[in-house]
Amino acid sequence: MTQVLMRWLPTRQCHFFIVAFALALLGSLLLAGVVPAEFLVGALPFAFLGETAVAGTDRETGGASSKTKLPWLRIREKSPLTFQNVAAGATAYAEIPRYGLTLLGAVLTLGGTTFTKAQITALRVRLGSHVLWQTTGTHLNTKHAYLLGNLLGFIGHLNPTRASMLEVDFTDPRNRRLAGEMIGGFDMTRIPDGKLRLELDIAAGAVAPTLDGNITWGVPQNNGYIKKYLQFPYLAGVAGRNSIQLNFGGAMVSRLFFFYTAGADWCTAAVAPVGVAWSNNVGNGTFGAIVVNPGAEIGTYKVVMLAATLGILQTPDGRISPVHIATGVAFNAGLLGAPVGLSFTLTAGGAAFTAGDGFDIVVSDVADGNVNRVEVKKNGRTVWDLTCHEARYLAQKYGQQPQSRLYVADFTADDNSEGILRTGDDAVSMEYNAFLTVAGDQMVIYAEVIDDPMNN
Repeated sequence: MTQVLMRWLPTRQCHFFIVAFALALLGSLLLAGVVPAEFLVGALPFAFLGETAVAGTDRETGGASSKTKLPWLRIREKSPLTFQNVAAGATAYAEIPRYGLTLLGAVLTLGGTTFTKAQITALRVRLGSHVLWQTTGTHLNTKHAYLLGNLLGFIGHLNPTRASMLEVDFTDPRNRRLAGEMIGGFDMTRIPDGKLRLELDIAAGAVAPTLDGNITWGVPQNNGYIKKYLQFPYLAGVAGRNSIQLNFGGAMVSRLFFFYTAGADWCTAAVAPVGVAWSNNVGNGTFGAIVVNPGAEIGTYKVVMLAATLGILQTPDGRISPVHIATGVAFNAGLLGAPVGLSFTLTAGGAAFTAGDGFDIVVSDVADGNVNRVEVKKNGRTVWDLTCHEARYLAQKYGQQPQSRLYVADFTADDNSEGILRTGDDAVSMEYNAFLTVAGDQMVIYAEVIDDPMNN
């Protein structure tokens, strides 16, 4: 009998019998109510396709996502967003419906005679009377431009400089992990009761503004934590070290954005780069002042002439700018107005250029902005201490795009949520020090955090 059983176990008939028996047993348990019906649509897909929840996510969210079953297919749905009271000098608002889904973000379209992002003097997300987001239209656009990265800005996809589009994104779109990307969304099945509103203060200078938008939804995440932007105005009265009192109420900090107005901008080089003519040039045209735009790559740019009055720009990583160079015309190496790379005017000389003439333009990266260094300490131990140009190097290494007059202490620069700064129970003390070159700088600091909706 034993020998017969051993010969039967590896056969297809045995495998079929085991599967049929398991399904029959499962059906009986479902009919008896012992196993919930959700098991078929929840657990079984993960059994065959693999769980997409990420190891470590439970620590990232303080245990909130321990039961999260993220879908093995990313699901997104869109619905319109209707604003009320859209007028110059008024506060426009839209109430967000509380579907049994996760709110991932909204894209706003600005229209009318004159209505720009700079004329959104404040943008707030409220849950009841509780403010979850507080920012300006310009600052939100700049933060989003930083997160999009050099490549996306260069090729024009999701171009942050598009004048009529503003994105309110509760996710972390570049995070390496699905759980890390989606964790900041507002799971309507878990956040507290109350009206959820998006408010925009429109400046009096806007003329006949219009405002439209749409919401992006995802599946429920079984997660009560959300992404917030906390705003902290700060007057840096002295040069050198400024100890800034920031209290996040135990929230987990992804990034700190330091916007500054005084002193030098890091992207304004103390010594402007120059165009060095190739030794075999026939033409003798010259450059005017060469401006290094925010987010410009570091290294050697090459200007290659295709004809007497037409040329192209090659960036240090080998890409070719989609905008051609015309002699005597101001050139901006970007797409759709995006100031990525260099700006200059190449003037034709007495001897005309020929195809194959060219120049080298070397861009170095050692300049620091007025916020020249930021230091963060947790329990007396330094967890961040980088100069402005070191922080920009780290950001560009992982694809972020540094922005003019902005220093970012990016704890998740590598797009990995494991680097998030936890300021909760294990943080006995926290220190935030900003070092400035010029005093009297009216800064605005934003903390991008993952937090309980009703905290702070």
